[in-house]
Amino acid sequence: MIICDKPKFLFIHVEKVAGQSISEALMPVAATSLQKLASRFIPYRRQLQALTLVARTLHLHTAPKSYRDHIPAQQLRDILGGDYSTYFSFAFVRNPWNWVYSQYTYTMHNKRHRNHNSVQKLGSFTAFCEWLTKQTTIYDQSHYVTDNNGKIIVDFIGRYERLPSDFHSVCDKLGIRASLPHSNKSDAAPNPWPHSPETIALIGSHFKRDVELFGYEPPEPNDQQITT
Repeated sequence: MIICDKPKFLFIHVEKVAGQSISEALMPVAATSLQKLASRFIPYRRQLQALTLVARTLHLHTAPKSYRDHIPAQQLRDILGGDYSTYFSFAFVRNPWNWVYSQYTYTMHNKRHRNHNSVQKLGSFTAFCEWLTKQTTIYDQSHYVTDNNGKIIVDFIGRYERLPSDFHSVCDKLGIRASLPHSNKSDAAPNPWPHSPETIALIGSHFKRDVELFGYEPPEPNDQQITT
C-alpha cells in the first residue's frame, strides 16, 4: 500500500493486480524528501523492495509504506479513524480466473515464496486450484476493498483489464502526472488460456463474491492442462 498526504491518497494494494507497477509509479509523488534525493542513486523500485524487506524482518513500517503491503481497507480505516475519509482511496482488481493463474505462476517461479515448495509438488494448475480453495489464509479481492458488512469502502476500484486508462483516471483525480512501468512478469495475461471446466467451476464457486461484486464473467475453457 501507499499513503500520501500531498495530495492525500491511499493506494490499497490487492495481491497480483499490478501493485508493484502502481506503487513504483506513485513513488515520485508519495516519497519523502530523503527518498526523492536517494532516487538519484537508488531507483524507487529498489527502495520499495527495501521498505518491504525492512517491514518483514524488523516489523518497521516507514512512509510512504506506513503499513504492511496488503493491508485491507477495513483495517486501514480502523487505524486512521475519521482521517480515513479525508484521503482518496483506490484499488485495482482483476478477473478472478486470471488472478488465480497469476498467483500460481508467481508462486511456482518465485523460490522465496512461502508456498513455493508446496505448490511445486502439486504438479498441475488444477491441483493448485483445488489446494487454493482449501486455504483459510488466502483471501478474495473483495476482502481488501470492503468493510465487515461487505460494503465497498474505497472511493475508486480500477480494473486490471483497463489498467492504463483507469490509472490515468486516478492521476487526473489527484492532479498528478505518473507513468506505469511493468514490474512483475507474472501479471501478464496467460497464453494459452489455462482453464479447464473444472478450474472454472472451482474458482467461480470459491471466489463467487468477487465475480458478483466486480461483475466478471467466467471464461471459455481450454482443455489443455497447464502444469508449469
